[in-house]
Amino acid sequence: RYSPDYESHKNRNLPQVPGTLKWFLNHSQYQRWREEQNSSFLWVSANPGCGKSVLAAFLVDKLKQSEPSSTAVCFFFFKDDKERQKNASFALSALLHQLFTTKRSLIQHAMKEFEDKGEEFTKELNTLWCIFTAATTDPDCGDVICIIDGLDECEEPTRDELVERLVRFYTLANRSIYKPFLKCILTSRPKGSIEKQLENLPRLKAEEETNAINADIELFIDAGVEKLGTKWKLDQDVRTTLQHQLSQSADQTFIWVSLVLKLLES
Repeated sequence: RYSPDYESHKNRNLPQVPGTLKWFLNHSQYQRWREEQNSSFLWVSANPGCGKSVLAAFLVDKLKQSEPSSTAVCFFFFKDDKERQKNASFALSALLHQLFTTKRSLIQHAMKEFEDKGEEFTKELNTLWCIFTAATTDPDCGDVICIIDGLDECEEPTRDELVERLVRFYTLANRSIYKPFLKCILTSRPKGSIEKQLENLPRLKAEEETNAINADIELFIDAGVEKLGTKWKLDQDVRTTLQHQLSQSADQTFIWVSLVLKLLES
């Protein structure tokens, strides 16, 4: 049975610092994904510690604010240190829970399986996928946007099954002129097996956006040092030195800067 704690999974990520991620919103790949009048898919790959989950959480919040109320924005954050966050069946259950909560009439697509199997059907990835595609292509559904973060942290057997179905759906169905649309952004590390599986689908390689990532890290450092300076009443020389040292050692990773700032704050 699904326990609706996906919001806490999203909120365990660092908040977006004002001014960051503008490069992503202005990127031609993202704008094409947003503007396409059909079911569209975008894989965002990035190296470890470069802010994929922060981006995903930011997109969920932004799209919920900017999309019309008829559009459902659903999300899932894979995490390999949590048993219930590293399974693709659980991810589909979470997406369905959000979709049914938003559009209650769609629950009809799950009723037969529930009546036949009880809650056991929530362990069957293929059954969940069939329910998901039936619900999201229902004329009464309206458009659906899914943000799926950290695919590389999903356990491999169910990950392969999920990716296989996503590829099939977006290869065969994404040219449809009929509504509703199912749009999906998926993030992961640029892992070889995932690259092979998704090679024919649109991809934004954030690992190649070096200047943009570095600029965002500078903003992240500035905000963190400002917070530290206020808390510990640091003078400007100390703040400037700290900013410089963090910048020199960041190596294009937010996570290292975040850990150092957290240590200094405590």
